[in-house]
This record gives sequence, structure tokens and C-alpha cells, in this order.
Amino acid sequence: MFGHISSYKQIDKVCEIFKDETIHKILLIVGPVKKGQMQYYKRIRKMTRNQSNIILIPQFVKEDVVPEFMNAADFIVFNYRDVLTSGGVPLAKSYDKTIILPPKGCLKEQEGENLKFFKSQDELKEII
Repeated sequence: MFGHISSYKQIDKVCEIFKDETIHKILLIVGPVKKGQMQYYKRIRKMTRNQSNIILIPQFVKEDVVPEFMNAADFIVFNYRDVLTSGGVPLAKSYDKTIILPPKGCLKEQEGENLKFFKSQDELKEII
């Protein structure tokens, strides 16, 4: 998960999926805490504190370092509750990454072979 840490991205719900012992993948959460979202960030930090498969990097990523994170990922998850615009999806597309996203807002207009849409948290878990 890449971009500002904010509650509308439902990062906490993705963390819950990765807490399941049957998930043998690593979740990278990379991006600065959005203004006004410190309590939400603290909740995520507490949830992930003892999780060896969840790495939380709550800081701004300089443009020249973005490729390192994008190339380290097998897929990019967008678990938005609601969304009007997303710069993350075109960024992930530019790196030819599999993109996991809900069919909401501007996201439902996206097309491509690398897109995997989910309608529920159970479907998201199944895709992951």
C-alpha cells in the first residue's frame, strides 16, 4: 500500500488480512501520515507492532526512491472506502504492477489486464 496514510484507505482492514497466519506474504505500508490522521496512524502502528510480515514506513518517499518500492512489490492494494481521484493507480500501472482495487468512484472506470477488482473484504483476502 503506497501513499498517504489515511482512514479512507482502510489500511487497518488490510492489516487484519495479513495478520492471518495463512497469508505468507509481506505487506509494505509506505507513505506519510496525512494531516489529521495521527490517531489512525497510531492505531495501525499498534496493530502492526508484533507482525513480522507487515512493514510500516510512515514517511514521505522522495521521487527518486519511488522505483525501489514499486519494484519491490508484486502487487499494489487500494482498499479505498470512497475515492474521487487516485494518483496511486496510474503510478502502479506505469510500473506494470498487478493492482487490487474496489469498483468504486473513479476506480471502476479503470481498465487493464493487471486489474483485480473485489467487492468485499473476503474477496480481497482471497485475491491476496
